[in-house]
Parts: sequence; structure tokens; C-alpha cells
Amino acid sequence: MARSAAAGQDLCESPSRLRRPVRVHPFPSGNIAYALRRGVMFSDGRPFGAKDVVFTYRTLLDVKTNNASKSELDAITDVTARGDDAVVSTLKYP
Repeated sequence: MARSAAAGQDLCESPSRLRRPVRVHPFPSGNIAYALRRGVMFSDGRPFGAKDVVFTYRTLLDVKTNNASKSELDAITDVTARGDDAVVSTLKYP
């Protein structure tokens, strides 16, 4: 499991292992907002935030990316940052 060197926290935890509840907020349109845990750092000490999640998902969703699991993300059309600690997934359907 990936760990943050600076904060000593797991970057890849299952929701059942989180120390605080995961906040997922569905919108009437079917879009979903995710609140990210604050204080998470990459192993090089750089802060982890919404822009990193957006970059990852947009890379995975890009038609030029050769991603074997792209079909698992088929319902997502875009991911946007809401500040530094929240992400909104735009879905094709509710």
C-alpha cells in the first residue's frame, strides 16, 4: 500500500479502513463530488490534492491513452477540481 512519507498515511486505503468517513456527495444530475483527505503528501513531500486526481483521471480517460481498464471508467466523462480538496466526476448518465 502506498504511504505518505511526510504524513505517514496510506494514499490507497479502502473506505472501510479510513479513520474518518468518506464524504461522497451525489448531485441531482448524477455527478458525484468526493472530498479528499487533507494533509496527504507524495513520497517526495509534495502535497497531494484535487489537481492530482484530475490529472490522473483525465489521463486515464484520454482516448490516446492505452489503458486496459478504461472500460471501468466508461460512465465518467470528466473530472474537475473544486478547490484543493474536492473533486467532481461528471457522469454520462445518473
